[in-house]
Order: sequence, then structure tokens, then C-alpha cells
Amino acid sequence: MLTIGFALFLSPIGVILDVIPFLGSMARMGTGIIAFVLAILVGTVTIAIAWFWYRPLLAVAILATGVIAAVIVYRIGRLRRPAVPVVAPNPAAAA
Repeated sequence: MLTIGFALFLSPIGVILDVIPFLGSMARMGTGIIAFVLAILVGTVTIAIAWFWYRPLLAVAILATGVIAAVIVYRIGRLRRPAVPVVAPNPAAAA
């Protein structure tokens, strides 16, 4: 249900980019992936909070799973960013 909710929340992005057909399709795929990841992260936290009173060890295990998933998503995101090379200014070219 969280995935559906997040997908519906992000669906205007695909509609706006549907002016160019392949951009709309790519945006829908991307927002679907984002919705799934957000649902996993929010869902694990919500379930862990709900279980905390009755089964605290289970709640901690679920919360740890959510934190591990968040760290994996963060690291995948950091690996996919291209490194921007820093170019030092050449004083000979300015003269």
C-alpha cells in the first residue's frame, strides 16, 4: 500500500514529462523505483514502532533491517554519481 501511495504521489512527474513519450516512460519507471525504496524504508520504521511495546527485540531487528536497507540505498546512490574532475587553472594560458 505504501508503494502505491508513493507512486500516486510521484505520478505527476511522469505526466508532466509525457510531452516527450520516452521521457514520460523513463520518469514513470524511475518514480516507481523511488516509490518502492521509500515504501521499504518507511514501512520498516512504521512496523518497528508498532512492535516496540510488545516485542522489543523483534522491533529492533526490523529497525536494523530498515537501517541496513537505507545504508545500502545511500551507498548505491553515492557510487552512481560521476566524479567531477577538478581542473587547476593554468597561469600560462591566462597570459
